Amino acid sequence: PFTDVDPSAAYYSAVKYCYENNIFKGVTDTMFMPNNTITRGQMALVLYRLAGQPASSGDSPFQDVRPSDWFSPAVAWAVTHGIANGTSATAFSPNAIITREQLAAFLYRYAGAQGWDTSARVNLNQFQDQRLISSYARTALSWACGEGLLTGSLENGKVYLSPTVIAPRNQLAAVLHRFCQQVAPTPPPATGDIFVVAPDAEAI
Repeated sequence: PFTDVDPSAAYYSAVKYCYENNIFKGVTDTMFMPNNTITRGQMALVLYRLAGQPASSGDSPFQDVRPSDWFSPAVAWAVTHGIANGTSATAFSPNAIITREQLAAFLYRYAGAQGWDTSARVNLNQFQDQRLISSYARTALSWACGEGLLTGSLENGKVYLSPTVIAPRNQLAAVLHRFCQQVAPTPPPATGDIFVVAPDAEAI
């Protein structure tokens, strides 16, 4: 339904997939804002939806996350399951913008919390800017690149990963699409319908 997502755009199918499966919504009913940024609070909510919005036990310990905030249940759930940490003992910084390395860290921890295979790895030394990768994100980025969720860009014959570059909404949609298809053992069906796999039977 988004008028600002051109059908010819490389990320069109990814946005459509995320919308149909209620993983990632638009900014309004008709606007996706593909080049806008993603905040930590929004990222927690995206993964919370992907997990089926399970019951969250307890409130978050952060002073900048109030119980009435729209992202409060998602943050409490993410912290409880080790998917997200605070930026300090008392702050979550829900409005801070997500970078590519932070996106990888969120997804890596989420996959681990789900008990999924996170063994894929690549050598980060192939990237010219690997020294810019934060220590906490190295394993997550090595995994994300190993799974093909994130890729480098070629500039003047050299490959750059751009770990500290802001990840826009269209990039998150593309990464989530790959994540659901390649990492999740049972990805959501493309139509959003429920399907069942039975012995000696096709998926319905």
